[in-house]
Amino acid sequence: MQKYFDLIGISLSGICFIHCVLTPVLIMISPFLAGHEFHENIIYLIIPTAVIALAVGCSRHRDIWVAMIGIGGISILILALIFHTTYGELVGLVLTMVGSIFIISAHYRNRILCKKESFSCHSKH
Repeated sequence: MQKYFDLIGISLSGICFIHCVLTPVLIMISPFLAGHEFHENIIYLIIPTAVIALAVGCSRHRDIWVAMIGIGGISILILALIFHTTYGELVGLVLTMVGSIFIISAHYRNRILCKKESFSCHSKH
């Protein structure tokens, strides 16, 4: 199950990052995909997925870097949601991209640790 949460977390964070990069194009194609609502909703999916995957990974691997990078990324995404309304869309966009990179990095490190153990950590309860 851990393997899937990491893959889902990487995918969701990647989609969020790509969405931020392509926002100008998306505005022309579809207002829904470029709107803040889409952005906010996907972050609400990313945060719990990251928390679950990284918490399980940290408890199994005891790797402080996965925890620190993941907590940093989640914190930055929360700030992006808060600062979007206060400081404007550009600040929210930049923070979201940075937070997504952090979360992708944490999930990726977690996957590397799992691979080193030939995914034997996935069968532990």
